[in-house]
Amino acid sequence: MFASAGRDDGVARPGFDRCPATVDFVRNALVLTVPSDSKLAIKTLKDLTQPGVVKVAIGNPASVPVGRLQPGRP
Repeated sequence: MFASAGRDDGVARPGFDRCPATVDFVRNALVLTVPSDSKLAIKTLKDLTQPGVVKVAIGNPASVPVGRLQPGRP
């Protein structure tokens, strides 16, 4: 069995048999987290436009599945 975080699993190479079917057994969900001691009322993505928000960190779209599978991404 091989488990991959993305659809392009990279195992289709000499010496490996490719299974004719795949099964999705987990899902991803985007989440928004803030420090528990934050004084800002951050509940939605729009709240990130507040003046007090000074840093936003995201996964690298080139390397995480949610970025690679984003609609409209080449």
